[in-house]
Amino acid sequence: MKKSLWILGAALCMLGFAACSDDDEGTQAAVGILSATVTPAGSAISYSCAPNGMVLENTNDSVQWDVSDAALANAVVTATPTLGCTVSYNGQAISEAGVTIDVTSPVTLQVSDAAGTTVTYTLNVVRATTASGEAVSIKSSTFQGFPASASLLDWDMAYFQDKFYAIVTSLDGTTENYQLFSSVDGVNWTEVAYQVSTAGVSLPDTIDGYVIGGEGARLAVLNDRMYVLGGARTKGADKYGNAAEVSDGWFGPSPSLSDWRSYSTSDGVTFECDTVGMTYTSAGEVRPYSQLACTGMNVAELNGRLYIAGGYIPSFGMWQSVQKFAYTENGKDWNALSPKATGDDQSIEGILAGAFFSFKGKLWMVGGFKNFVSADNMTNAIYSSADGENWTKEADLPESMTNMFGMKVVAGEDVAYMFGGEAFGEGSNDFAAQQIFRSEDGVNWEAVEVPANFTARRNARAAVAGHVAWVFGGNTSNASGNYAYPADGDTYVYDTWAVLMQ
Repeated sequence: MKKSLWILGAALCMLGFAACSDDDEGTQAAVGILSATVTPAGSAISYSCAPNGMVLENTNDSVQWDVSDAALANAVVTATPTLGCTVSYNGQAISEAGVTIDVTSPVTLQVSDAAGTTVTYTLNVVRATTASGEAVSIKSSTFQGFPASASLLDWDMAYFQDKFYAIVTSLDGTTENYQLFSSVDGVNWTEVAYQVSTAGVSLPDTIDGYVIGGEGARLAVLNDRMYVLGGARTKGADKYGNAAEVSDGWFGPSPSLSDWRSYSTSDGVTFECDTVGMTYTSAGEVRPYSQLACTGMNVAELNGRLYIAGGYIPSFGMWQSVQKFAYTENGKDWNALSPKATGDDQSIEGILAGAFFSFKGKLWMVGGFKNFVSADNMTNAIYSSADGENWTKEADLPESMTNMFGMKVVAGEDVAYMFGGEAFGEGSNDFAAQQIFRSEDGVNWEAVEVPANFTARRNARAAVAGHVAWVFGGNTSNASGNYAYPADGDTYVYDTWAVLMQ
């Protein structure tokens, strides 16, 4: 049964001021706030509140459900006091242009007159948690602030410390650019002038830094650090002049990848190179960490562990899938896994392009294929694990989700959403139409009604901010090649959607 995200009722959302003073009622009337507005960062809408006795409350405008915490953390607040009075926040007078304030939690404003009489107000912003209309909302049709879409090779997103981050790879002539962007509203992006620590890093004498990222690099968050994992450089040199990774083989110059990339930050600006002192243990033996080398892998965090699954490496002149499954608890020490499903002959490690995510205290693998893309190789199963090593087959996929790969799942505490994917049918592969699925347990999934302009896609990028899932573009071409690796001729959509997770 399909679940419609049209909600008939909306929760009341208010901007409220509560005033308190030791002065008498007459003084309160003379010293006060007549009106105020709150404008979330990047918002074209200002939410107003009007006086109701000694309380200023908003009863007409609802702070929309898709306004992010990051936008509220950088909101502009204005306030109009009674004649001859001044409104201030933390000792700073609020001018007509307003003051930027974090209103994700209640804040205190002071109103004072020339005689020193002061009244204190508490501003409390309450955001709607239900939608009065569609809860699948388009936010932008372009990635505003990114390099031109024609030059984009790859991107990935994460939500970290109340901001959205994007690691972006683009091609400028013969140079590959690796840029980090941040956003407080999920729509308008600003490049981060990130810095790197060179401690322990071996660099040529003429070079004093390095780039983070690469084609297929993935963003992940673990223990209050954001990681940039994996990636390759096969289209051009980086800004320091390091040449493209190509090799001469049986098929002539072709992509090459021989090293694992890992960088992390605690503040979103200053990065460390995590491969300095890195260890990789497989089958009880310490091996070169370069054996982790891959790109385009799946990433999930569970119980203080960051897991990677699958990915691609170039081999024999083409991009081929790899059966990599490993975890780290500190970003430095990695451990290989050989996962197996109990009572089933399916090797989880060998599933490619399935939806890999954490939810309800478990890791999940949904759909995907084995060996190469074909109708006969689709797994059509749902697996879960509490430790990444021992897996249980929970169920077979329902008919509406059979032969699916390239889906993206994001999860909150109570619900998970699955976006896009491609279904391989008899004799040909076709995109599943504009689909979003919803689950409360990871096993049972139901279709969500989506707007007609939500483009079908696979390999969508997504992030969760509070109670909202954000979807950032994806691949709109049918998969080519044996392993569904993004090809040079693929086409993409560069839109941004917000989906209320309810």
